[in-house]
Amino acid sequence: MSVFPPATPADFFEEGPTERLASAGSSGPAEPAPRRGVVFAVLMALLSLLVSAGSGLIAWRALGRAEQAYHRAPPVSSAPVTTYADEALRVQGGCGTTTLVDLDEPRVNVPSAGADLRYQGACGQAVPQLALGAGALAGSRPGYADGCGEAVRSRPISHLATSPASKGLILCVLTRAASPTAAGATGVRLVRVQVTEVTGDGTAYLRATSWPAAG
Repeated sequence: MSVFPPATPADFFEEGPTERLASAGSSGPAEPAPRRGVVFAVLMALLSLLVSAGSGLIAWRALGRAEQAYHRAPPVSSAPVTTYADEALRVQGGCGTTTLVDLDEPRVNVPSAGADLRYQGACGQAVPQLALGAGALAGSRPGYADGCGEAVRSRPISHLATSPASKGLILCVLTRAASPTAAGATGVRLVRVQVTEVTGDGTAYLRATSWPAAG
């Protein structure tokens, strides 16, 4: 026979801490008070994010402008100042005659001392010829429109040399004006002459452009 009293169901459950139940009129447990510090921190973080994004956008735009400026083509350099440009000259030459041309003014039928070009008329089926005159300092026949200065320095022609006065011929002539004030301090000019047409009667049409050159 057991000396212990019989156990009851209540003996198997321990009595733990108790909580206050919600009152009958409430819908559930009471919510904790809002944490104002957390809300303020979140707002400040969002504000910092917006400021950072704005700064990044400004920096990106500035970088884009700088890159565009770097890759932008440099301005085209201005062309040399001309003393005259595309001046038209009409030179007539008969069989066995020589017509003298001054490229400083420019003009046709001038005295030999001031002539920069000689136009020699041809007879029959022959082709008229162009040559340097007594007033020319130097000349060249480059074969193209640009680079007259380099052509005169590196590939000069003799005053005795003649060139067929056919359409498309280009001559570069270094001249000295009789009046230096008319062509700069030294009066030295670089003139490009191009034959634009030669008619059947031996008349040549020229186009001349002149620049001041160092003497």
